[in-house]
Amino acid sequence: MRAESANLEPAARDVMAWEVLERLLSSLPGTSPADSACRAAGLPILANSGVGFREAYDLLTSLGRFVSSEGVREAIDQMKATTAAQQHGATLRREPFFHAL
Repeated sequence: MRAESANLEPAARDVMAWEVLERLLSSLPGTSPADSACRAAGLPILANSGVGFREAYDLLTSLGRFVSSEGVREAIDQMKATTAAQQHGATLRREPFFHAL
């Protein structure tokens, strides 16, 4: 994350650490500390997967590259077509992605 944040404007980079810290301090009790940290940093939730923070970051980076190369519509359609998504009844909607952009 350090490499990516180096490309941000200094003011945005300085604020980012405080935003993560505030999210950590306002996390709900009862959630695992690792999952709270992931939520605060915008990383995928680890739960009991045995995956560490680096792997969660790598997963998010890989997803970003995939969406960037395929486009949001095509990436969502491809993810919806996977066996895992169909078996777990995952529903992906495009609207939240578009609003976030």
